[in-house]
Amino acid sequence: RRGVTHQMSLSGMGGGVFTDPQQNEQMSGTLDLLAGIERWLLWGDKLWLDENGVETNYDGFVKTIMASGEGDSGSLIDMAGEPLDPEIFETVAEKFLRRGYLQDFSAIRCLMTPSVLSDLGRVRLNAERRELTMGRPMNGGYSIGTPLVGYLSQRGFLPFEESVFTHRVDTNKPLAVAETGSVAAPTLASVTPAADAASKFTAAQTSFYHVSSINDSGESLIVSSSSTAIAIGEKVTTTINKVTGATAYMVYRQDTGSSADITKAFAIGTVFQPAGATVAFVDLNQIRPDTGITLFYNADPEDIVIAQLAPLIKWPLAITNTTVEFLLLLYHVLALKAVERTVLLVNVGRRP
Repeated sequence: RRGVTHQMSLSGMGGGVFTDPQQNEQMSGTLDLLAGIERWLLWGDKLWLDENGVETNYDGFVKTIMASGEGDSGSLIDMAGEPLDPEIFETVAEKFLRRGYLQDFSAIRCLMTPSVLSDLGRVRLNAERRELTMGRPMNGGYSIGTPLVGYLSQRGFLPFEESVFTHRVDTNKPLAVAETGSVAAPTLASVTPAADAASKFTAAQTSFYHVSSINDSGESLIVSSSSTAIAIGEKVTTTINKVTGATAYMVYRQDTGSSADITKAFAIGTVFQPAGATVAFVDLNQIRPDTGITLFYNADPEDIVIAQLAPLIKWPLAITNTTVEFLLLLYHVLALKAVERTVLLVNVGRRP
């Protein structure tokens, strides 16, 4: 939903501004819309209803692939906080061949958290990144610092491409200022650890949980828990008191520091507005704070397609005040037809 004030429209038509306000608003709105769509393609969940309780969304890559399971039978690889090494890409290529029966790697694409690609660049020795020069030798006959564009596996080439939209929310951190039109911040009823056989907490730690409310307009400020001691093999259930008008709650976890500090917290999950008075988020450490993801997929229409139900259009709204508003609409849905030809690496850690 975008808009241009009537005064600015008149100034633009009369030459009172250097740029066309309508054109600028349409361009800015389109970029915002496409950015949201790209993030939703990764993190979408059809259980997230709108403010009217209507299902309007679809499942993205992450939810679909995590449901496929880990190991040889699934497309998911949990790095458990460890950084990537080149050897892992041989495993990825083998999954494409063994699970997806894919022998032509020409359509494979990759989306990678920027920190993951940066760490891959850091681990490579300069001697491994030499590029022979043509003609007169310089710097001893090679140049150092050739960018990493991919990995040539035994089965085929795996390209690398970084994307900021691999973060669940912008920068993957809580907001310092609430977004315009968002609802009130929630309150926490309890934060309770308990044993669970499915837990992925493999070491004792002390953490803080931070939670914000979300509606169709944006995200609120956060509420923070007190310190929570988590033992090996435990889960943590954060019980949130519902906020009127909210559609979901974003949960962040902080694993460092002796007091609650949103600058040290990172998004780990989303929980949706239920019918009852409270909502619970259960943390089994499936997604770890301050980690990245890497998604490989086969960009062939036989395997994956973004079905467009209606093209990008501008839809004018009734004029009710001095701002002339309009909608930018793009109806589409992700159709992932061959999850066997995708591989998702989660919880990719940073190099020290």
